[in-house]
Amino acid sequence: MPTPTPPWTIRYNDGSANGYRIAGSGDFKYSPVTKEQSSTGMYSGGDPRQGRLDAGKLEALWQEVAKLEANPAIHTDDRGKGTGAFVIDDANGSRELIIALGPEIRAFDAFLKTLP
Repeated sequence: MPTPTPPWTIRYNDGSANGYRIAGSGDFKYSPVTKEQSSTGMYSGGDPRQGRLDAGKLEALWQEVAKLEANPAIHTDDRGKGTGAFVIDDANGSRELIIALGPEIRAFDAFLKTLP
């Protein structure tokens, strides 16, 4: 799937509720859970980070999201611990997607860690 023409936004919360926001402009923001916000009082998602993604990274991101979206076998209605939750806003409107805990969402989380 080619990268859509901006404006678009992907908001994603991983299985620990760390937040990511990526915009069609290339703006990237990671907002981690702090120890104070975690249910255990011990978990931290690390340091916040932000930056800009180039066209190649944006295209890779959309390819990863398209794979997840196209595989209904890994979709779930339950936002349980470990699941990944997306809100995607683009020319097609706004849609939500929850991906079950498993190798696919773990691979997506690993991909996100390579971003600025």
